[in-house]
Amino acid sequence: MNVYEKLLTVQTKLNAPKNRKNTFGGYTYRSCEDILEAVKPLLAEVKALILIKDAIVQVGERYYVYAQAFFYDIEAKDGTNALVTADAYAREEDEKKGTSAAQLTGATSSYARKYALGALLLIDDQKDFDTDEYKTESDAKAKKVVKKDPPKTDASALDEYVTSAQIEVLERLLKRADVDPAKFNQIYGLAVLSELPVAKYDEAVKKLETAISINEGKGK
Repeated sequence: MNVYEKLLTVQTKLNAPKNRKNTFGGYTYRSCEDILEAVKPLLAEVKALILIKDAIVQVGERYYVYAQAFFYDIEAKDGTNALVTADAYAREEDEKKGTSAAQLTGATSSYARKYALGALLLIDDQKDFDTDEYKTESDAKAKKVVKKDPPKTDASALDEYVTSAQIEVLERLLKRADVDPAKFNQIYGLAVLSELPVAKYDEAVKKLETAISINEGKGK
């Protein structure tokens, strides 16, 4: 089997149920450790490795943990087509009571790693976030939408968010930069691209153009 056939075998056979209970949110979830424990026997079966690494990256004024998961075929005779990767981002909270900086970063790292593994192994957790913080944040956003004032009609309100033309530019740049629109929305805290403030438009364009330059430079 080549690396893709081995990964397909692992994806098909993997069983990592949500056996952990979040008492605050009233739902079940799985951790990064749960996924790794479940996948180990399958890796031994197909003779492959999974490696994970992460790094701290700055986007605007916020810091994120950027995690990468690597699926490597140890039977490959050379490095060609021996590796498949997936990645994910997770943002640190500004602060969390009762949690040290090291604990906060560690928890964020574990979260990012879990979602990188989820992308690699086709495990989808999007419908039930596994931390109290995400439930609290989602509830707060829902309440905010309900209590939102009626749209303003003055000129300043019309200039608050990006225009249709600017959205088209961003969509083209996202495609050229090979950036997942959902990941872009997550970084900027958006539900949809049209919620991007005009004040952030130039910054987003510059970052995407930089990503395009790096990608095109690697391809030369």
